[in-house]
Amino acid sequence: IAAPTTIKTAVFDAAGRPGPIASAKLDINDTTPPTATSASGLFQSPNIIVAFSEPVDPSAVEAAARFTFEPPLAIESTQIAPDGRSIMLTVTGAPAPGKSYRLNVSGVKDRAPTGNTIKATAIDVKIAAPVFTLAEVTSDKRGTVIRDVKGLPVKAGDSWTLNMFARTDRQVPNRTVLAGFGKCEDKTDGTARYIVKFANGVQFWSRNRDVEGRRPLDLGKWQMLTASYDGKTLRLYKDGEQIGERTVALADDLNEIHIAPKDPWEQRRQFEGDLVGFTVWDVALSEDAIRSLKTSVKLP
Repeated sequence: IAAPTTIKTAVFDAAGRPGPIASAKLDINDTTPPTATSASGLFQSPNIIVAFSEPVDPSAVEAAARFTFEPPLAIESTQIAPDGRSIMLTVTGAPAPGKSYRLNVSGVKDRAPTGNTIKATAIDVKIAAPVFTLAEVTSDKRGTVIRDVKGLPVKAGDSWTLNMFARTDRQVPNRTVLAGFGKCEDKTDGTARYIVKFANGVQFWSRNRDVEGRRPLDLGKWQMLTASYDGKTLRLYKDGEQIGERTVALADDLNEIHIAPKDPWEQRRQFEGDLVGFTVWDVALSEDAIRSLKTSVKLP
């Protein structure tokens, strides 16, 4: 809250009837300027997400000169998030992975009536890169198992993101596994990290740790499917929109990736559609970062 505000609150019973209303006026005088807390990008993506400590004024995106990179990167466009707490900078060409960049930020104001201005600052830009990438799953790669992948996040508390683009022209049988990592077996609770098509639609499957998405697989079009885990909460996305969330405890797993395997229940279902842009990351990507993944892959 950045200005004097009246807050009212009430308790509602099960039938929706409100109790007495309590009211308080908060005499807020915000004199604290915002700070830039992080700047991060993705491998092969031209988008850099700058996060702030509080919502910033939309005028921040009207002057790209408030953001400069070292070494230089030309900024093509800027876009503020709906909640105002981050700004996406789209640069010309994707930043090189493994190269160090600094972002200078100045002139950005918060949403207080006085418009507190950020102190000019420089922060490191972190470019996340996947630990495993498979550009396209051709028919000969279905059922492939890749083992001993360096950096694959298979420990119980590891953070990770699993992402892929899928397309199918035919209805996919229920309990069909698209792809993922860890044991592809229905034996040990908390093992397996896979995106699966179940009766209720797209779902994250780990034995007895499922997260339902309740969204169907669309026919005849590409769709991006993503699961992220921060060590406690599993979130499931379709086309960058969150469709499921659950607090789960995963278990240590095997270092192996399965691409369109036969299902672990009857060993007779197998995904026969198209998969491209399959990646595994050793970090739980933010929603902004996940949305930017949609533009990082050239679809057939």
